[in-house]
Amino acid sequence: MKTKTILFTALALFALVVSACAPAASAPSADAPTLSVVGTGTADLKPDIAYIYVGVHTELP
Repeated sequence: MKTKTILFTALALFALVVSACAPAASAPSADAPTLSVVGTGTADLKPDIAYIYVGVHTELP
């Protein structure tokens, strides 16, 4: 139960940090850049440690 609480807190903190990095909201335009996020996860045993890997891939037009 404690592991779930720690994992949830870590994910909530990560979401807060990522959202703080976003620019201020403005009127959307047709050529505005987009951000797509994809994630997967599996758990077979009760973990005692969590590893979070974050990466950024950019494509210029």
